[in-house]
Amino acid sequence: MFYGWGISSILFLLNTYNPKYISTLFENISWNEYFKRNGLHMVYFINFIIIGPVGTILFYIINHRFIKYIILHKGGNNVSIITNHPLKNNYTMTLPINKIKIKIARDKMKNYLPMKIQGRRFYYIIDSKGTFLNEKLFDYTVGKAKNW
Repeated sequence: MFYGWGISSILFLLNTYNPKYISTLFENISWNEYFKRNGLHMVYFINFIIIGPVGTILFYIINHRFIKYIILHKGGNNVSIITNHPLKNNYTMTLPINKIKIKIARDKMKNYLPMKIQGRRFYYIIDSKGTFLNEKLFDYTVGKAKNW
């Protein structure tokens, strides 16, 4: 998606390029007059060069934070978290169980359950409409309140 946005931005800018936009910078006119002549193309420039890549990066960050599966490994010491990833099918993290902390109890959540992973900046999000296969095991291992 990011590469598609970049290619379409470059093609759009090449098709709309006109040397008069640069030559008017060297004329002795006010900025208001310059924006009256070239304002629409400035809006296109801002959209394709600044807002597009920032929106793509935000889409990547938000999509990467939604959890698809939480798998408890044998022995109960490690857990695998599988999240969405825009460039691959899945992204898997295997962490010790003591590095994961749930902010609120599962039975008190309304729409989403925020999950904090130690050493990561943002919260990961568990959807409340998902299926909890073993609710008591989830509450005892992953959902247990931890202090760190």
